[in-house]
Amino acid sequence: MPFTFSHPAIVLPLKKLKPNWFSVNGLVLGSMAPDLQYFLKMSGASDFGHTAIGVFAIDLPLSFLVAIAFHRWVRNSLIRHLPSPLDTRYSDFLTFDFNAYLRRSWFVFAASAFVGALSHMFWDFFGRPEGIVYYFAPAFFEQTLQLGPVEMEVNDLIERIGSVLGLIFLGWLVFQKKEPIAPAVASRTTRQKFTFWGAVLLGTLLITALKLWLDWEEDSAGFYIIVLISAGSWSFVLASVLYHFFSRQPNASSRTS
Repeated sequence: MPFTFSHPAIVLPLKKLKPNWFSVNGLVLGSMAPDLQYFLKMSGASDFGHTAIGVFAIDLPLSFLVAIAFHRWVRNSLIRHLPSPLDTRYSDFLTFDFNAYLRRSWFVFAASAFVGALSHMFWDFFGRPEGIVYYFAPAFFEQTLQLGPVEMEVNDLIERIGSVLGLIFLGWLVFQKKEPIAPAVASRTTRQKFTFWGAVLLGTLLITALKLWLDWEEDSAGFYIIVLISAGSWSFVLASVLYHFFSRQPNASSRTS
């Protein structure tokens, strides 16, 4: 399946086409929500988030909860520790009152998350043996290619290429953000940034080692990827929460999404 963090690439253009119809937060989180259960549990054993019932029972509630938690405890820490000039470019979001936005535009957020979740399942299904690609040319996409020491089906190779292109597109979007007219004071010193991200890296290594020691499941690339991403995410959240409580936070004011 495509890389989790590549999924927003196919839905974010909707915000550009219909700005008032969609929420960036909803599109991004919804498009990744079917995979979030893997990272919360640090296991790929369950696939419930990729089912029709799972969209409503897991994906939509998780999108709301993660969005609220992100804007409450993580967002400002992330912005302040971004490399320059991104910290300045995104400093106007330091005062974005997401709770106020959600109260008046909850339906837009929910609809966006729903569309994002559907797009995730479509992209996953697109290249599977029961999906659209195999239907048109099963023999071609089932071919196995030898890429050095690695064997990979054509279908898997196309998925990997699509994931990389999605990440490149998202990276390009991140750098398209223009500096606000009156940027807030967001920057931290280089030393502070290195300390923060060093703590995140250390936490990632410790959590990964603890998981593999206590609950090793299988010797597969997929399992290790899930564990590393999960450990990195939990480490980053923990570092951000600690930063939130041990630093002065700016007062929030309302703005549009």
